[in-house]
Order: sequence, then structure tokens, then C-alpha cells
Amino acid sequence: MATSSRIVYIGSAAHEQQVRQAAGLAGLMVDAVQDFDDGGEHLTSHAAVVVAGQPFADLDPEQFLEHLHRSFSDCLAILHLRSGSAAQAVRLTRLGAYSCYDDQITTEELAAILGRAQDEIAARQRPGGREPADAGPGADH
Repeated sequence: MATSSRIVYIGSAAHEQQVRQAAGLAGLMVDAVQDFDDGGEHLTSHAAVVVAGQPFADLDPEQFLEHLHRSFSDCLAILHLRSGSAAQAVRLTRLGAYSCYDDQITTEELAAILGRAQDEIAARQRPGGREPADAGPGADH
């Protein structure tokens, strides 16, 4: 997958504005889709970073993450969870989420996460860069 300055946002319109603002601060473009099936086309052709908000296409977050990684093993998933979901965030990170955040995050903090994720993708794609399997959950963040 080529390095891209695009991310795919899968989720509700209510959270899309913050994602777009954060992506703008990080120098990234956003392709917003309503569900996973629409997002798949964008992932294969445009982006390696996915920001997903609840609800996760009628799946619980663990199932969503599993489905995403099964379909697109080299993408990085950043998941928006409900406030107070620290235990769930830890569990999802252990399962391979790049990062999890809740409603308390600032736009600037989200921009920093998006920027680090994009840097991770770029590092993987440089000659001698890490392969997705080498990165491991929670790497560099």
C-alpha cells in the first residue's frame, strides 16, 4: 500500500467534524464513510489509517477490529470509544488497535495521534522499514 496523506473515517457525522479538524492539523485528508463496506474501497486505494467511531457497524469494538485486521492487515486502527472505557481501550490496544480515545480528547491531541500513525505507515514503507507484524500493538504511541 503506498504512503498516503489520507485517512478513512468510519462513523457518525456527529464526530466527523473533529476528525476532519484534527486531520487538517496533521496535514491529512479524510474520506468519510458511513459503514465498513464503503470504507473498504477507500482503504484499498487511498489510506492505511482508519479512524472509527461507535457504533462499529453493528459489531462490538473487538469484532470490528478483528474484521478490519482480517480484511486489511496492514492498516492502523484508531478507535473512538465512549468516555470511561479505559479497560476496553487497553484490551483493544492489546488486540491490535493503534490507539483508542474518548470524548475528552482535544482536537490537537487527536491530530498528534493521526500524525504519529501516518509516520508509522511511512516508516513501514521505507526500504528497511518495519513490517506490520514487527510493529506490534501499542508501538510508538
